[in-house]
Amino acid sequence: MKSIIYIISILAFLALTNNSAQSQICPPGYQLIDFKQAYNMDCHYRISFCYKCDPFGTNGSVGDITNIYYEPVYPYDNCDGINQDSLDAWIRDQVITKLTTLCSVPSCNNGYSVWTIEMPLCKKYRNIVYKKEDGTTGNYIFKENCPDQLVCIEEYEVCYNQSTGQYETNLIDSEVDGSYCNLLEPDISGMNNKEPWVSECWQYYNCPLPF
Repeated sequence: MKSIIYIISILAFLALTNNSAQSQICPPGYQLIDFKQAYNMDCHYRISFCYKCDPFGTNGSVGDITNIYYEPVYPYDNCDGINQDSLDAWIRDQVITKLTTLCSVPSCNNGYSVWTIEMPLCKKYRNIVYKKEDGTTGNYIFKENCPDQLVCIEEYEVCYNQSTGQYETNLIDSEVDGSYCNLLEPDISGMNNKEPWVSECWQYYNCPLPF
């Protein structure tokens, strides 16, 4: 296990020299969007995803989202102690909110749009090595999506409530797709945190079911 992680760490070091979101390749017909958002006053995340809008949907445009990626923004320590489940729910909300500015959404009085979101179910650990403001070297470990493996295809009804001024979303269907990853979380206790590395992917979530 550790030897595999070590090999992947070489690739991780090369990847960290590039802009992850800008180097992301979207499927044909999709566009890439990349933005930063504050999770709280001090912790910020960079979020990117691929999307397309079908203007010929039954009630407004149909939205389609894939390749969701996010990473903390320096100073990383400001994001310590964040609950992963709460963070991923917040990421999903940010993605949906951003898409409402890109695809047309009907009033709830007139029906709804149908949006499909591919949410990764597998995660991997990434260790970032960076220079602190005082010149010393620090590291930060966070969980990163594995969007090229197992995903949950979530289908939502989306509309705009004019009375509340809020967008309403309702999960109506979900299914699992893609390549399965390990069920066991990798052991990273013996890793050298002075070097950048990436662990193997493991299944972190199950696909949610509509109510």
